[in-house]
Amino acid sequence: MARLFARLGLLLAALTTNLSYGATKPDLITVIVDDLGIGDAGFTSDSETGLFSPSIDALAQSGVVLSSFYVQSACTPTRAALLTGLYPMRTGMQDFVIKQTAPNALPSSFTLLPQYLKQAGYATALVGKWHLGFYQRDYHPQQRGFDQFYGMYTGDADHYTQVASSRVWIRGSEGLQDVSVSGVDQRNGSARLQPDSTLHSTERYTSILEGVIRSTPPSVPLFAVLAYQAVHFPMQVDTDLYTDARCQSIVEDRLIDVDVDNRKIVCGMLLGVDRSVASICDTIKDTRSWDDTLIFFISDNGGDPRWGSLNLPFRGHKDEVWEGGVRVPAFAAGGFLQRAMEAASTQPYVSEALMHVTDVPVTLMHLVGLGDDAVGLDGFDQWDAIVRDTESVRTEVVININSATFRNGGAIRVGDYKLILEWNATVHDTVSEVMSLLAESETLPSEEYIQALVQQAMGSESKKYLFNVAMNPSEVFEGGCEEKEACTSLYNDPEFEDIRVVLQERYDEVAREALDPVFKWQDDGPLASPYLFGGFWTEWRDSNDDPFAVYGLSDARESCTVFVTGCGDGDGDGDKNGDGDGDSTTNGNGVAASTSTSTDGTLSHSPNARGGMTNDISSPDYVPMSMRAFLGAIAVLAVLFAAHRAHTRSRDGERAFLKQATGNFRYEAL
Repeated sequence: MARLFARLGLLLAALTTNLSYGATKPDLITVIVDDLGIGDAGFTSDSETGLFSPSIDALAQSGVVLSSFYVQSACTPTRAALLTGLYPMRTGMQDFVIKQTAPNALPSSFTLLPQYLKQAGYATALVGKWHLGFYQRDYHPQQRGFDQFYGMYTGDADHYTQVASSRVWIRGSEGLQDVSVSGVDQRNGSARLQPDSTLHSTERYTSILEGVIRSTPPSVPLFAVLAYQAVHFPMQVDTDLYTDARCQSIVEDRLIDVDVDNRKIVCGMLLGVDRSVASICDTIKDTRSWDDTLIFFISDNGGDPRWGSLNLPFRGHKDEVWEGGVRVPAFAAGGFLQRAMEAASTQPYVSEALMHVTDVPVTLMHLVGLGDDAVGLDGFDQWDAIVRDTESVRTEVVININSATFRNGGAIRVGDYKLILEWNATVHDTVSEVMSLLAESETLPSEEYIQALVQQAMGSESKKYLFNVAMNPSEVFEGGCEEKEACTSLYNDPEFEDIRVVLQERYDEVAREALDPVFKWQDDGPLASPYLFGGFWTEWRDSNDDPFAVYGLSDARESCTVFVTGCGDGDGDGDKNGDGDGDSTTNGNGVAASTSTSTDGTLSHSPNARGGMTNDISSPDYVPMSMRAFLGAIAVLAVLFAAHRAHTRSRDGERAFLKQATGNFRYEAL
């Protein structure tokens, strides 16, 4: 009810703003920098330890720096929240990122921001990183509201060659093998691209977005998401940026638990992003209307110290719910905001208003007259708070609540207080350990056995904390200061029991509302291998959820007569060479094979079709026939394993492990 009144109370101001600035709908540009820590960006970091981003800093300081801006602790959940306006636990995205070979995706039942904005007449574009699932065509960006997409499906790739790799475990005559499958991950729409390997991903994506900006008719408002892969691993940067004197001046005695060599590379990558943001702003000013442009700039999660990022003064890092993992550099800027602030007699400033990434889509929707569609979303319209320097409409942030699989760990902030529930290992580390243990199992494990492995990996005891993050933003819990709220966890302090109870009850209430997670203990491994699809990452399951790699098995829905095939170019049209004729000629990168369409509309190939794989042994895409057969055999086994998961048995050794693991586990239901 309070939320409803708050929205009604701001309705008049919002209408006034829309009337004043609504003659031309603003261009909406959202810039996402990958893994940028609060201690990295110049406008949020300490001058002694921070990096250098002069153009970004100037842009931030011309608008509103959002100093209490929260995201999720990892990439996929934040991107899901940004595009849906919903907390990840309401979309099933609360647990883990989407691995390249995992048959997971943001469910298509949710309407995304670009789909809403198209209703308001916007042209929509995504340039850069998607990372919300691609195993079926229906989950691709252009099926989710983006008119244009240029970028990558997966979570990371070589910044120059765009080759992305994934570890998979396969079992063959030589026993269990941990292998890497690799392929190019770069698309222009559905067309596969072999990128210019002389360009860093930052430069490439900037150039593409500038082309989108120039080519969009001035009369058509533009919504664009520029999702850089920088400053994410792998640590690669142009030489001129790495050798910049500012980056080379970084020395070890200024840093704590951060790889200095990698920090110099992060410094160079951030300079590249800085140069690119300046170029994009110039392009907007030259070709469109800066006065009608609104920019949101955010990081998708905290930085990773292993790769040179810094989150000081906060505790924690990426993959954790400490402030360092979820409180990130963010700001709003652009001529449209500047005009609104001038009308409200507001100068550029640093806002302490509590905000969450879900507020971005809801604010944009209200701004362009789609407020009714935002009802029921978790985000709030923060336009008035930003423009007029008023208190946030938001009083709480559900930072995350994992599913029961990971014991409902997470964090919530209500007002100035933050409750944390964590275990001995993060979800990321737990998944890595359990997946490797499952690969070693010689039998298909039961769900009970898997859960016991999770319990073992996460540890037997929960850790709970309560902080006043306004007074103790670094979440210090060791004590030793005069004011205990400034350096102590208050969880077990009787004086703060009423606050702890309120936060715990709210936490439990939200946990009960969560959807089942999209994450599953399932990895298609070789079924998704780029080897099967001409050396490119693409969808590997059809609309019936059958892997293309096992077409030819005895199946009522089989549509290909080959054992292992890419079945076209992976975009579902059966056309391998992009000429629209539906044949399988692959421009010299494969053997032409006859292609026909059956009466039910499914595609059928003759046995000599090779899914775009080359016969040129010097080509990096070449895979010997024996390897193709081996991968195909493993793929068949993987499908059979998945199909019979519900009928698995617990062996004596498994029962013994279950008894031991659950006997040592103290579970506290939330």
